[in-house]
Amino acid sequence: MKLILHKAGDHTRESVLRNAHAAIDALDAKKAHRIEIAEYRAPRTQDANAYLWAVPYPLLVREHGNLTEEWHELFCGEFFGWRERSLPGGRNEKVPVRTTTTNEEGKRDVVPGSVFWDFVELVRRFAAESGVYVPDPDPFWKEARH
Repeated sequence: MKLILHKAGDHTRESVLRNAHAAIDALDAKKAHRIEIAEYRAPRTQDANAYLWAVPYPLLVREHGNLTEEWHELFCGEFFGWRERSLPGGRNEKVPVRTTTTNEEGKRDVVPGSVFWDFVELVRRFAAESGVYVPDPDPFWKEARH
């Protein structure tokens, strides 16, 4: 069971709390149960992800070359930071600390929507500074992202 307990003042908060208490009370006492609580982060949308991979990245590839995945790696490093990774033969290379979908340990951890849009803004700024026009995904996207 997954529940989202919204902030104080949300009209659903009290009913979600009641449902959570009822669900815990109804657990079979003869069995062990795992209960996990984590901060809720609004996920990025499929539309946001589709926009990144279908609009700015292909425009950068067309104008400047390289592969889409190479652009993504560059921007992940610029946005999240870089770390050194050891390669066989004693060589090192710089790789992003994390990506938009994996955390610092390489485990799946999709960044929340607001962070993802900040990432997209970095891509769009770079594109603009390199002479590539990237159209907005929607005329009101900046208002909708917060």
